[in-house]
Amino acid sequence: MNRQTDDLIRRLARDVGAGAARRPSVRIRLAGGAGACVPLLIGLVYLLFGWRADLVPALSIDAVLLKLVIGAGLAAAGILIACRLAEPGRHRMPTVGMLAGAAMAAPFAWLLSRPDPAGTMSTQAGDGAICMAIIFGLALLPMALLLRLARSGAPTRPGLAGMAIGLASGAMAAFAYAFACPMETAGFVVTWYVAAIGLAAALGALAGRRMLAW
Repeated sequence: MNRQTDDLIRRLARDVGAGAARRPSVRIRLAGGAGACVPLLIGLVYLLFGWRADLVPALSIDAVLLKLVIGAGLAAAGILIACRLAEPGRHRMPTVGMLAGAAMAAPFAWLLSRPDPAGTMSTQAGDGAICMAIIFGLALLPMALLLRLARSGAPTRPGLAGMAIGLASGAMAAFAYAFACPMETAGFVVTWYVAAIGLAAALGALAGRRMLAW
């Protein structure tokens, strides 16, 4: 059975390579889909919430920059992992795995390095729950698109591929919402933004097991 499974994976991999001349590979489609989602999400945030009135000067605030760094870093890591796993036979991903780990650890390391880390951990639960819900809701749109695109790639680890897509979707939503979010506490950003992205990644893992299984 294992030999038959390996043979099937190799045939699928050859089919993917042969089909690349006829249509874009699943990697290109996932990357292109993610690239298209970012401006769409930013535009949707503007329509729903408007941008901060002080957006330009706010970009000099550490916490605002942290929102953008978290969003961009985790989105890039998530989509790289998804592109890697979307093709059959792609199991090992040391480089992108390390990138994802670094992107997730960096905000916490930065927060702990501040002069008053306890003071920055003002989580403001009411506002935080609203922020998390908004980011999670926005993430559903790119997640649905990217999961659909990944179906054609026949990933052999559908749950992990779905988790990577959820991670990227949540991070893109967090990046977009940063242009409207008025909260400027580093602890708030690390707590609630990362929580929203993690929730999207968990949903992506569950959806991937169903939608990407073959």
